[in-house]
Formats: sequence, structure tokens, C-alpha cells
Amino acid sequence: MIVIYGGGAMGESLLAGLVRGGRDTADLAVCDRSAERARTLAERYGARQVEAEEGARSAEAVLLVVPPKAVPGLLDRIAPVLRPDCLVLSLAAGQPTGEVERALRPGTAVVRVMPNTAVEVGQGMCVLSGGRHAGPDRIAEACRLLGPLGDVVEIPEEQQDAATALAGSGPAYFYYVIEHLAAAGAALGLAPDAARRMAVAAASGAGGMLR
Repeated sequence: MIVIYGGGAMGESLLAGLVRGGRDTADLAVCDRSAERARTLAERYGARQVEAEEGARSAEAVLLVVPPKAVPGLLDRIAPVLRPDCLVLSLAAGQPTGEVERALRPGTAVVRVMPNTAVEVGQGMCVLSGGRHAGPDRIAEACRLLGPLGDVVEIPEEQQDAATALAGSGPAYFYYVIEHLAAAGAALGLAPDAARRMAVAAASGAGGMLR
């Protein structure tokens, strides 16, 4: 079972992307500090709603999609019951793998991941870096798990801040460009909806050509 801890915007994008990518919903669970939010996501995507400790006991992989300040408290709850072979994917911005490793059982594989919001539609980018105990096999496992969300690139952890600026924040710049392309088209007399569709198609087509 894969457990997503954190039901915010990115947590939902990851859940939606995994479902869209064909992951069996019976293999997905979500946990959030708001039981109501977790229940909403579970019902929306067909996943299970679990409590923190419950999910950790049976999880093959956990995704920590909570603010950095919430990570220590969450790890205090799940570390004692987490399976020794569980793969821990930390998506907490700016959180080094070493900090997560120190809170877990020695030898636990931790992988730091920076995704962007396009994972929701399977066109995202996940940049990952393995911790001390995440060897090639665990990195490959992380890549397989994240693969349905889009492209996956492994980099040294010291480059994560640069990757966050490019891969994590990059889509916002394209939204800005598309917004202004569409506005320019409308100013030239095109219907706003048609102008927007043209701008989106131009960006999507250019991306496809570059691939």
C-alpha cells in the first residue's frame, strides 16, 4: 500500500496523478490532520482513509507531503510502527534526507522528491535524490512509483534547491506567458476562449516538439 500523508493541493495532485496513471485505488491511502479532508479525498479518488499509525504499519511506501514544520511530529507518530523495508519519499520543501533519516529506524531508505503541480495530469516533473540508505534498487523503486506522474530525474541532493526553482516553480512562468498570449490574441479581436485555446496549444505543442 502507498500512503500519502498530507491532503493539501500537492497531496491531492499526487493522488489524482497516481489514479490517472492506472494505480489500483485499493493500493492507495490518504491521511490528513483533518479527517474530513482525508475522507473527501478518499471518496473522490476511491482511496482508503487511514490514521497515521494505521497507514505506516502496512505501507510499502509513504509520501510525506506536509509542510516542513509538520514533519517531525508526523515522524514521531509513524516511525515506531513503520515497516523496516518501507520506502519513505519526502516531499517536504527544503527538508534534507538526513533530517528525516535521523527520526527513523536506522537503515530506512529515504528519497527526497520535488514534484510540480502538473503531476496531476501525468505531465509533471519529479526530481529526486536518494539518502544514505537509498541504493540503486530503492531509487529504481521510487522512479517506478513516480513514473505515472510524468518525467523523473535523479540529481545529487545539493542541487535540489536549484531544481526547485526550475522544475518546481517553472510551470508558473508558462501560465504567465500563456495568459498574456491569450490576452494579446483577444486584444487583436479573437474570442477570448479561442485565444486561450490557441495559446495553450502553442505551449503544449512546443513542449511536445522539444521532447
